[in-house]
Amino acid sequence: MDENVLIDRLGEGTARESALDGAKVHTLRRSRLSWLMVLPLAFLLGAGMGYLLLSAGADNPDPVVPSKPPSAEANTAKSPTSSAGTTPRKAEAHGHTDIALQAKGHIIAERIATVSAVATARLEKLLVQPGSEVHRGQLIAQLDDGKERIAVELAESRLRVQELELAELRAVWRAERKSVERLRRLVKQNLASESELDDALRSLKVTEARIATQQANIETSSLELAMKRRELEDFKVKAPFDGVVIDTAAQAGEIISPDSAGGSFTRTGLSTILDRDSIVGEVHVNEDLIARVQSGQRVEVNTVAYAETPLQARVLKISPNVDKEKASVRVLLKLDWLPDWLKVGMRFNASFLAPEA
Repeated sequence: MDENVLIDRLGEGTARESALDGAKVHTLRRSRLSWLMVLPLAFLLGAGMGYLLLSAGADNPDPVVPSKPPSAEANTAKSPTSSAGTTPRKAEAHGHTDIALQAKGHIIAERIATVSAVATARLEKLLVQPGSEVHRGQLIAQLDDGKERIAVELAESRLRVQELELAELRAVWRAERKSVERLRRLVKQNLASESELDDALRSLKVTEARIATQQANIETSSLELAMKRRELEDFKVKAPFDGVVIDTAAQAGEIISPDSAGGSFTRTGLSTILDRDSIVGEVHVNEDLIARVQSGQRVEVNTVAYAETPLQARVLKISPNVDKEKASVRVLLKLDWLPDWLKVGMRFNASFLAPEA
């Protein structure tokens, strides 16, 4: 029995040791699993803290030491600024050339006209459109001139009849003059009486008077024909100068009149023509700055639409008058080059360059 008891105790001890070993193995497995779960969480937590620190550093850069406020002497040394927002400075495009004045302006045309008809009639044909180039005297519109053509033809026919009558009278005069010369020879030979010669002379003078009257009638008819032809020309609208058509205001079939007496259905203008050679820049300079502007002064013009393409110009005209309402003086600039893209009404910035010493 003692041996059996000893064996049982030994078996119990072995079983207890096996149980303890199994518990240790299980605990070790659980601890390894816990570390595997904790490590990723710690990595994510560290990355998040690093991101927060970097963001805080970007939002709060190193403090900048504030500069000292400008002194009164520095403020006094600054260049004065005009009421028009002009400040003298160095011209970047002209090296060391100073800019005496800066101003804003518009492109205008000194020669621009809205062409209309002299007569009142229906528009038959409009031969131009916006963008068409025209030359002085070129036909740009034709009005209905049927009645005027007939009037011209009647005047021409009347003049031809009068010229034929004059030719007939001249033939009669030549015959009567020969008759008078013949009678004079016969009277000298006592073959004809003085009364016959007097009658022939009287008839010759009557014919001469009729010829003079007919010549006056022909001159009158010629003037009437010229007037009818001039009236016919009034039904043809022609360009007054070389230029470009920028607008048309009528269509074929509408009534055209030099005035608006015909009501809202009557057009007074046909087209607007612009002379490109008359394109200039217009600037209004403040009265207190006009002393900086001189005739012939160089100016750099930069249009708002094509600011990368500066244009060179010179002061063309300075108005002798001051606009009392605006307290400004009108200055015109002559551009050295007129590109195709330059249009009337464009805004630009003008830099008036100071004369070089």
